[in-house]
Amino acid sequence: MIKLKILRNDIILASFEQSLMALSSTVFGGGFRELKYVIFKRVEKDFRERDPRKYALEVIKEVGSPPPLTAVFLTSANIVKDHFILKSKGPPEENVLLTLGLKPPSCIERPRIQGSIGTVNILLTVNECLTTEAVTDLVMLTGGVKSAAFSDLGISCEGFKRAYSTVTDAIIVAYRSRDCRRKISYGGPATSVGNIASKLIYEALMRAVLNKLDIRDLLKYYTSFTDNEIVELGFKIYKEAAVPGVSDEKVKNLINEKLKNISKDPNLWALLRSAQSLSFYGHAGVIPGLSEQEYIKDSKKIVADELLGIALSIYINGWKGMFNYYWIDRVKERFKEFRSLPMFIDDVVAALIGGVLSEVYDELLKERGRN
Repeated sequence: MIKLKILRNDIILASFEQSLMALSSTVFGGGFRELKYVIFKRVEKDFRERDPRKYALEVIKEVGSPPPLTAVFLTSANIVKDHFILKSKGPPEENVLLTLGLKPPSCIERPRIQGSIGTVNILLTVNECLTTEAVTDLVMLTGGVKSAAFSDLGISCEGFKRAYSTVTDAIIVAYRSRDCRRKISYGGPATSVGNIASKLIYEALMRAVLNKLDIRDLLKYYTSFTDNEIVELGFKIYKEAAVPGVSDEKVKNLINEKLKNISKDPNLWALLRSAQSLSFYGHAGVIPGLSEQEYIKDSKKIVADELLGIALSIYINGWKGMFNYYWIDRVKERFKEFRSLPMFIDDVVAALIGGVLSEVYDELLKERGRN
């Protein structure tokens, strides 16, 4: 139902066999209208066009499609690399085409974040005739499914709050409007059309995001630090009790090596995700007996954060890992990197670094013993 053509590395053209009716939130071609073409246009990360509609019209003229039958998605994501298409087995036949960017994420009660407009752009086509109520249901359903996928993936704002979208997401739901013997009245999750759409959108998002994210991205979402930032922080802490006669470069390489090794272990990610989820719940004020204000002030009545830290550090390197975690937990106030971290996150970061550093000390001291 969707024909895809990559015109350039910054333009993808999607077209339909015949014109479809659509409900769209795109910068050009929005609202209820007939569509035959959908353009995905990559823009610069610092895109600040005062009149994006005019800009989109220029793109349409460049492509050569008729403006009345064309909608335009804009994103700074790499549309050639980060697009994904999925087709249902039906019936009804449905297709999802999306381009994926995850920055800046949008979270409840956080102001709009300036930065690269990555954008999740979703085109859903349904090879059935729909009422306006049904297509509105599908738009609502798409937002809910996207939010669920973001939650399951752990997409967050600086590791503190759960993200439900990016700040510039857009959607098109396109459907048949000709040769209709009947129209589907509803498109909610209890209907066949809605159920199929939810599965397609969720699977497409999960596949696209998991294909895009690497260890660096995951650590950033779960801990607020990239792998390189954890290595640098670990090295700063190591310098507080450095092994004499060992070069800084060697220590950094060892920290990086140990971090990469533990990053292959799903148990690490399970504990990090646990801490991140607890952070979400704490910010939302839904942990029974712990108010949001108490959470923010790092209430002393909570020891679950230390228990997570103990579990993670012991798992990495036994009692040595735990003793290093205790050491870091006592001195972490001296390091500005820890000061803005919330309950649960600061402990798993300290435990991760403590466990890794304990392995580094083991190797360095063993080498000294041999020499």
